[in-house]
Amino acid sequence: MTTNLLESNSVAFSTKVPDSTGESMSSGRVPTATPISALKHTADARELVSRVIGLNTDIRNTHSDALEHELGVRVQQQVKASPQTMLQTLGDRGFSWRAIAQLVNVSVPALQKWRKGEGVSGENRRKLASLLAGINIIASQFTVQEIESWFETPLVDDFPITPISIWSSGDYTLVLRYASEELTAEAALDVFDSAWRTKWDSGFESSIAEDGHVSLGMKV
Repeated sequence: MTTNLLESNSVAFSTKVPDSTGESMSSGRVPTATPISALKHTADARELVSRVIGLNTDIRNTHSDALEHELGVRVQQQVKASPQTMLQTLGDRGFSWRAIAQLVNVSVPALQKWRKGEGVSGENRRKLASLLAGINIIASQFTVQEIESWFETPLVDDFPITPISIWSSGDYTLVLRYASEELTAEAALDVFDSAWRTKWDSGFESSIAEDGHVSLGMKV
């Protein structure tokens, strides 16, 4: 007996996919062309898309929570070191006084006083510990090279927002998510400031100065 070509293709490409009712439907073959089947096919596809979106959101939230948890654990260990030791370690990693000052929201002279052993508040000591803990996570788990210059690199061209900008705002986990490539540059900026496209659209552009640091200048 000769097998109908359509029936043959239907069998060859049949793959079971759960529909909106939990039953299985066949993907890879054209359903019977009726208004009811067409509506059901669309509803099943929409249900699958909804499930994928929900799962993706859950995965992102879980990853963010895990990074935040790990950062907290590492901070508790790192904060035991003296401020002088932490500053020395940051310097050994290539971070300039200016960059460290921006990251922990203090002045360069304040850092220099800490380096000499003058008093550091508990809050600032924790900021130093958080910075080192974050750097250690990036160095040990992600593909970022030369982390010190990466922190100063704008996320997108012609916008002055850098990982330093985000870190200094206190959103440490967002920087880690961006470093892990879970978020694209644009997605990270959307989380940081949803109005960044218009808010930062100015007559300036960023560039790398002769000393290797990012600078701003007028657009040509």
